[in-house]
Order: sequence, then C-alpha cells, then structure tokens
Amino acid sequence: MILTLIKNEFIKLFKRPKTWVLLGLFFLSAAGLTGIAYLEEKNTLDNMDPKYRIEIEKDSLEHYKENVKIAEKEWKNSKNAQEKESNLKWLEQSKIDLENAQDEIKRLEKLIKNPPTWQEELKEQIKEREENIKYLESNGISSKAEIEADKEWLELYKYYLENNIKPVEMWEFNPIMALLNFAFILSVAIPIFIAVFGSDIVSDESTNETFKFLLIQPVSRGKILLSKFLTFLITSLTLIFGTQGIIFGIIGAIRGFKGFDQFTKVGLRYEIDKEVLLKEGYESLKQIEGTGEWITYGELLGQSLFLQLLFVIACCAVVFMISTLVKSNMVGMAISIILVVGGSVLPLMIPKIAKLAHLTFLGYGNAPAIINGDIAHVFHANVNFRPGMGMVVLLATTIISYIIAHIVFEKRDILV
Repeated sequence: MILTLIKNEFIKLFKRPKTWVLLGLFFLSAAGLTGIAYLEEKNTLDNMDPKYRIEIEKDSLEHYKENVKIAEKEWKNSKNAQEKESNLKWLEQSKIDLENAQDEIKRLEKLIKNPPTWQEELKEQIKEREENIKYLESNGISSKAEIEADKEWLELYKYYLENNIKPVEMWEFNPIMALLNFAFILSVAIPIFIAVFGSDIVSDESTNETFKFLLIQPVSRGKILLSKFLTFLITSLTLIFGTQGIIFGIIGAIRGFKGFDQFTKVGLRYEIDKEVLLKEGYESLKQIEGTGEWITYGELLGQSLFLQLLFVIACCAVVFMISTLVKSNMVGMAISIILVVGGSVLPLMIPKIAKLAHLTFLGYGNAPAIINGDIAHVFHANVNFRPGMGMVVLLATTIISYIIAHIVFEKRDILV
C-alpha cells in the first residue's frame, strides 16, 4: 500500500507547475555552475600568462622609475643629515624595486620563448618551499605546526615528481575540484531550494477535498505522511545530486576524470591564539600541532557527498515539519525561507551567532570545509565543528523533526 501511496504522491508532485519550474532551474544551475568553473580556470590562466604579467610589470616599471627620480631629487635637496640618510634609503630601495621589475620582465620573456614543463614548474615550487621552510625555521615567529605543514607539502611535491604525477590545482576545470569548490554555494542554495520546493507539501492539501477523502480510506495517517515525506525526499535528493552528477559528467567528459588519487589534508584542528588575543584584542586561529591526516581527493569527495546527503535529509525533514505544523502554504513557505536564509547567512555575518553554528543543522552544509577543518575560518573562529558531531546533529534534527510532524499530523482534525 505504501508504494501505491508514493506513486500517487509522485503523480501529484509532478502535476504541479512549481516542480517543473524548479527542475528547469536546476538544469540551468548545472549549466551555470559548469560555466563558472570554466571561467574561473580561464581567468586564473590569463592572470598567470607571462604576456599579461609582463604588461603588469611594465606598468610597475614606470612607477618605479618615477619613484627613483623623486627619491633622487629629495635626497639631493635634503636639509639635514637625518633627512638625507632617510631619503638615501628611499632611493636605494626604489632602485632595488626597479631592478627587480626589470629582472622579472626578462624572466617572463624567457618563459614565453621556452615554456617550462609541469615537472620544471614543480621543481621550482619544491625549491621555493625549501627556501620558505628555512625562513620559517630561522624567523623565530612561526609555530612548529606551520613549519611541519610546509614540510609535509614539500614531501608531497617530491612524491608527485618522483612518481610523474601532475598535480591538479583547486582552480582547474576538473570534475572533483568543481564539486568541492561549489560546496559553499550549495550550503546556502540547497536549504533555500528545499524550502521553496517542499514548504507546501502537506499544508497545501490541508483543505483539499481529495486529501480529505484519502484520510477516510483504510490507510493510516502515518502511512500517508510517510509517503509524502519519502516522495519529497527522493525528488529533492534526485534533483540535488543529479545536478552535481551532470556537472561532474560534463566536466569529466571534457577534461577527463583525473585527480582522484591525489592527496589533500583533512581533520585539521584549530584553537584561538591566546597570545594574539591578549596583545591585539581579536581572535586569531592557530593550527593545533599533530592534527590532520592525508587522504585522496576521491576519499574527500566521497565523505563530503555522504555528509551532504545527511544535510539534505535534515533540511527536508525540517521543512516537512513546518509544512505539517501550518495549514497555510504561504505561511509555511515564508517561515521555511526565513528560517533557512537567516540560519545560513546570519552566522556568516555575526560572530556571536557564528559561535553557535555548530549546534544547528544549517551549519553543516559546507561538507568539504567541515571535513578538512577550514570551516573554522568560515564561521568567525568557531573551532567546535567536527564531522562526527555534524552527523549526530543532522540525524537528531531529522528524527526529531519527523516525529513532531507525525504527532501533529496524527492529531490534526483536517476535516474541520
């Protein structure tokens, strides 16, 4: 019987014009997000293009030449020894800046004539990383965790070079990177879509004669409610993950499905830097030593999609509960949209609210950031996010919301 009810709910759901409008918007979103991924790569490559950078350096060159002239003039016209010494330092630094710009232009011109292979670029990155580690170890400021992190990246670069693996950058037009990069957008977009799509899934039928007739049939109200929830949930999951599947497939077909076996660090933990807080008066994060582990991007994507699955289910349960609690579909939609927009956006803007974000289901939409630990930087130094806690919050939200909806629906006298 439950399957028949679900079938009927699907028929009713896809008879609604709103369903088809949202379906169309999802396909447009897939095309739009794919386009954004491509444009991001193109923009990054344009900025890295030696010809473009030469133009930038030439503009800077003119500025440095003018600085040298002004500094030289000021040095000659100095009124006392102290002023002369200060202007001399200015002149010397201006000449250094000018020489550096000229050297950079020459270096870029060589790159145009002899473009480096990715192996040569990686060797250069290894060299820069080694120099940076030496600097961090000698400056007396950098933390042990910061130095160790750089050393780990250095070893990873060497591993890629030794095994002839071309690193995939986050900005590349790549299927894995696209889904991971879009997680922040989806963390806000998914709840809004679910609120618009499902806020009237029950409330819209509170005065519907067909619905009243259904309730007098030999079917329990619990089964009717469950069929509605499952229909709403299955459709939402299909649209949300189907859209991401389309994006993944399109980009993969164009560029190939590469990057699954490359490594990234997850599980990073942070704490408030008390020294900075006492001296400067603001909260700054520092990484806790010994935290984090290396996994592949394929594993990160899999874990992110699982957490996102729980997030979507929780969003559906909350919106479904609201739709059950109110009898007006307009009121239900208004409450749902205000809740998800406010709950998603306000923690990003107001630090005091951000401190509580880890306790709400809406705080767990950006799955990759939660898994790798970067979420602490998103929510104003909230260091309390954990993937495990996120699963508990999302599951608890789902169960409690559905139980409330079930109790209210069982007791409601819809025929009044």
